[in-house]
Amino acid sequence: MIFKDMPVPSSVHQAPPPTGRDAPGKWGVLATVVAGVWMIVLDSTVMSVAFPTLQRTFAVGPDAVQWVLSVYVLALGVATPVAGSVADRFGIKRVYIGALCTFVLGSIMSGLAPSLGALIASRAVQGIGG
Repeated sequence: MIFKDMPVPSSVHQAPPPTGRDAPGKWGVLATVVAGVWMIVLDSTVMSVAFPTLQRTFAVGPDAVQWVLSVYVLALGVATPVAGSVADRFGIKRVYIGALCTFVLGSIMSGLAPSLGALIASRAVQGIGG
């Protein structure tokens, strides 16, 4: 053969990345993703239950309070397809951690919101992070 004596690049001899039972940290990754999804679902459920309290606290009608949930779902729906493109560019791990931090920041802002407008804006931040 013509190529018999040619050196083989070192990348050819590297073992493939571990898969299945051998993958290190797969359970940690799974737990992190499940916890993130659980936070998003819990957040939506909590806000639905809190509608009457929000109406009394901010002295507004149900149509105004509905924006608290609607803006979250709207921001989440817009950010989800964008996240795939951003993850391809910057890496899935970085985007996931950034989104989780954004979600936590939005949660803190929501808890400290002094008005309905601030609550709606902080829910948009949560939706982007979600």
